[in-house]
Amino acid sequence: LHDSALWNGGDTDLFLSTSPQYYGISGQIISAANALNPINVVPASGSLVDAVKTQVAVMAARQDFEVRPTAIYGNPTLLNLFDKEVYDAGRQLFYNQVEVLPGVIVNGIPTQVGILPLVSDAAIGNISAGGGTYQYTGFILSDVDMIKYAYLTDPLPRVFQLGLLGSLSAQYVVVKFGAPYVEGAGYAHSAFYTIR
Repeated sequence: LHDSALWNGGDTDLFLSTSPQYYGISGQIISAANALNPINVVPASGSLVDAVKTQVAVMAARQDFEVRPTAIYGNPTLLNLFDKEVYDAGRQLFYNQVEVLPGVIVNGIPTQVGILPLVSDAAIGNISAGGGTYQYTGFILSDVDMIKYAYLTDPLPRVFQLGLLGSLSAQYVVVKFGAPYVEGAGYAHSAFYTIR
């Protein structure tokens, strides 16, 4: 639940909280999309690889901010569409191996800013688009220094005991005071989706 909320938390503002949920990373990026950094819609007949490479180039070409994307995140089923596209076309375009953590090796796409790893995260959900099709959403992130988790006091969760101390049963609530936030959501990160 916590991992899904980091991406998909339903709140809509970082400052005026309207629910006990996070304002998810995906919501922050999608709501900050603008004319200079729109959400890229890849048609079902279009190439995901080409669309992402073009989107990364457009992000890196900005003159007003230095943007250096570092990874592409998506649901495993979205990343499987990348694999299928490459194999169906008979291209071995992007199968460069990238070690994202010691011992964790993923495929990467060569772009104008270097090889970007394709990072799988099941918490990035797919939405049913009806008729057996789904909307697959992915994110191009500059995640090294631009996505953070802010803590109110410290990163350790706090445990509170509810009820009277003399009762036979005790209830506990564990709370972590903090939230994810995306710096430069309108320029340093980008979203794309396809319906297939």
